[in-house]
Amino acid sequence: LSKVSLENAYIQFSYYERLVDKKAVSEQIYQQSHYAYLQAIENVKVAEENVRLAESNIDRSIIRAPIGGKILQVNIHEGEIAPVLPVANNQSNWMTLAQGSLILMGTVDPLQVRIDIDEEDCWRYQEGSPARAFVRGNSRINFPIHFLRLEPYMIPKSSFTGETTERVDTRVLQVLYNFEKGSLPVYPGQVLDIFIESTQKASQ
Repeated sequence: LSKVSLENAYIQFSYYERLVDKKAVSEQIYQQSHYAYLQAIENVKVAEENVRLAESNIDRSIIRAPIGGKILQVNIHEGEIAPVLPVANNQSNWMTLAQGSLILMGTVDPLQVRIDIDEEDCWRYQEGSPARAFVRGNSRINFPIHFLRLEPYMIPKSSFTGETTERVDTRVLQVLYNFEKGSLPVYPGQVLDIFIESTQKASQ
């Protein structure tokens, strides 16, 4: 609309500008046309700045993923208030926050497995050892998994089996493996039974 007004003001002003006899119109009308043209130019600039501001506000409201991946869960909808979640300072807190996160996103190709190795068994683990995953409920579905990395800092154990002999004050070493999902009936967040080959033997 501002550009249309500018075009009209330009046509009117240029008409007076082209007059051979400037006395054909009064000085007042000529000046009014001139200032109307200048005002139309400023209106276009203001409109363009408003458009840039609106585009900036829209851009700020768009949620962009920092990495490539797949949306696994959405717990927020249009019109709802998005609360500010605390920052996780360790893996246990991260898992708790992930369960109540607004949007859960992750890489699903390949899938990763985070393995907790009890501190009493850490001496038996050799970095990069071959491992195999078994699907709970159907041990016939099993597949090899590949070493990815080891996180050398031990953290408090957060996943328990419920056995009466299990210690609750123990710490675990976390190791990450990955595998190609393909047609396997395995999904992100699923708990698997992992068996890791060990060549270490307890000293006598």
